[in-house]
Amino acid sequence: MKIKYFAFFIFFICKFAFSDINPEINIPSDFNSDKFIVREINDNSSVSYNTVESSGCSNIKFKEYESSSKNKVNTESDNSADTFPVNTWVCLSSDTIYGNGYDRSMNERIVYSRSKSLWVKENNKKSDIIPSDQDGPYKPLKLYNIKAKNTKGYVVFDENLTKDDKETYKNAKELVSFCLVQDSTYNALCGSGSLASDSGLIPYVLKTLESMEIGLNNKVNEKILNDCNEDKVK
Repeated sequence: MKIKYFAFFIFFICKFAFSDINPEINIPSDFNSDKFIVREINDNSSVSYNTVESSGCSNIKFKEYESSSKNKVNTESDNSADTFPVNTWVCLSSDTIYGNGYDRSMNERIVYSRSKSLWVKENNKKSDIIPSDQDGPYKPLKLYNIKAKNTKGYVVFDENLTKDDKETYKNAKELVSFCLVQDSTYNALCGSGSLASDSGLIPYVLKTLESMEIGLNNKVNEKILNDCNEDKVK
């Protein structure tokens, strides 16, 4: 009986070792999975994250996919702020992320549904909506659930820009915000930024975040991932 439960546990953990985007996205015709720039954020890189509640999001690594044909194949760089739209990085506790979600006090917010094990959109109560100086009518949030190599979380694209947003993000068309949680270490890497062009870039941003690896030098995470790889071989 113990072996049965252990096998189920390994399967459950390994399920999150495979990357996934939900809902599924239409991959652009010019997307090439072999064309990417390897980005890293670590103690030696020129970009760092803000350790607001934790320093456990160390050694961040991901593949930046771009729609430009100028992309080099499998190149490496230590500056993740060159072209990737996320320019603010923070490390928080998983409890904070599950508790707060994504909420700008507008019509909608993003919350975690424990019954569905997914991040979902939820309407804010009228009393919780704060009048904003956004241009035009409210536009629904675009929400994606992401399963990366050793994390899982949400990505939100928000077209409801306010005057303050436009001052912060020049030429922005919409905002992007994400949080990827490591349940085994209680850490969560979050980031925000903006897209200056149309939504055609969204698949590239999502595929980039799907490739995110966080803290793989952590012995707990390494053991889980190794167990998953050994189980797949069997």
